Formats: sequence, structure tokens, C-alpha cells
Amino acid sequence: MTITKNVSKYGVAVLALSMAACGGSAPLIGTRSLPDEMAVVSGPPLTLPPNFELRPPQEQKLSRADALRSQDSSVQAKTILVGEAAAAPQGEVDPWIAEQANVKKADPTIREKLNAENAPATDEKDNGFLGMFGGDDN
Repeated sequence: MTITKNVSKYGVAVLALSMAACGGSAPLIGTRSLPDEMAVVSGPPLTLPPNFELRPPQEQKLSRADALRSQDSSVQAKTILVGEAAAAPQGEVDPWIAEQANVKKADPTIREKLNAENAPATDEKDNGFLGMFGGDDN
């Protein structure tokens, strides 16, 4: 047992020294080159609009953004993700599929069952950091 304690202690010491020796190897691995903050990027010239007056809104024509604002959020999400055709309401086949998949017969206590299955075991003793090297924290 003392051999494993000594090996683990010396192993930790060698590991710490080798990690400290790796600190100066950044130029060998490569350094990140940062962009020049003072570089000037050429772009198109800025222009003024010919007229500063606002155009009157057109009431008969709604923009896509206005049409999306007037919809329900779930319909809006479907419209954005998959387009106009998929945002249609459920048809005759969808309830049949839900019935075949037993969607309405869901277990109401499923959350408690999952929490009980995933609960950590309390009978295991935690030896701390040095416990994984064979030593005790005492």
C-alpha cells in the first residue's frame, strides 16, 4: 500500500513539473495573429437621400413583418422555419397518428420516476481529489 502512495505522490510531482515546463512552448505551437486595428477598409461612399420627406403608409399592402406580427407565436415560428405551406392547421391524419403513438396516455408521474432513477447513490464515500490516486484526504 505504501508503494502505491509513493508512486501516486511522485506521479503528481512529475506531472506538475512537466506541466510547468510546457509554459514556454507557446512560440513552438504557434501564436494567434491579431488583426490591425488601425487598418483602413475602403468602402462605397456615403450618399444622402434625394428627399427627406416620409412616404405615407400603404394600408392595403402589409409587409411580411406586419403579417408575422399579427399571427400567433407558434404559427409564426412554423412560418419562419418551414415556410407558408407547413403552417396550415392539423388535418384528419394527425389525430390518428397521435392516437397510434399513445400521446394522450402519457404517464403523469414520469418526472418523479426519472428523478428517482437518476438520483446519485448515497452509499459511496467520496475520497476527494487524492482519492483517485490511492491516497486519503485525511
